[in-house]
Amino acid sequence: MSNTGKKVSMTVIDVLKSIMDDKAKKLQATIADGRRAKSEEPLICEQITALRRFVVNSRYDRNEMQEAESDLADYEQQAAGIRAKINQAGNAERDIVWVDKFNVSYAQIKQRIKNQPRINILKEQLAAIESDIAKIEHGIDICELNMAPGVYSDEVAQQAQEDMKKYQREYASVVERWRRVANEIRELER
Repeated sequence: MSNTGKKVSMTVIDVLKSIMDDKAKKLQATIADGRRAKSEEPLICEQITALRRFVVNSRYDRNEMQEAESDLADYEQQAAGIRAKINQAGNAERDIVWVDKFNVSYAQIKQRIKNQPRINILKEQLAAIESDIAKIEHGIDICELNMAPGVYSDEVAQQAQEDMKKYQREYASVVERWRRVANEIRELER
């Protein structure tokens, strides 16, 4: 997700979640209706086929034929309704994917909001560690200048060499601490 600089309150996101939950219930009901309709469709089609044969066979009995045609019209109307439910279920199955994607995003947002106070503390620690690193690097630079041959006395160069070893150990320790904090921030921001 890109950070556009705009913040949305969790209340708004929770409202969207409740709307999506309601939509998901309706979609699931539509899908269930479509499954039932799929099982009913072959039965209705059989009835329609049988009535059509009956109408053809009853063409000489006007009353029987009219009654069968009336029943046939009812069954064809039911078949159209069943087909519409099946089509709606297909659309609902495609739409439910978006509900699932929203739910994944919602969970991620909730987790990020929950983690934000810890992330802020870690970022402050990271800034302090970076300041320590800068101080240590400055000390190393001074030691390198003090160790330059012919610039300062041997005592100053010797002390600078000992200080350099101390700074290098300290630098390795502080950089490792920086890596741990940076990794923790990365994990929490996922």
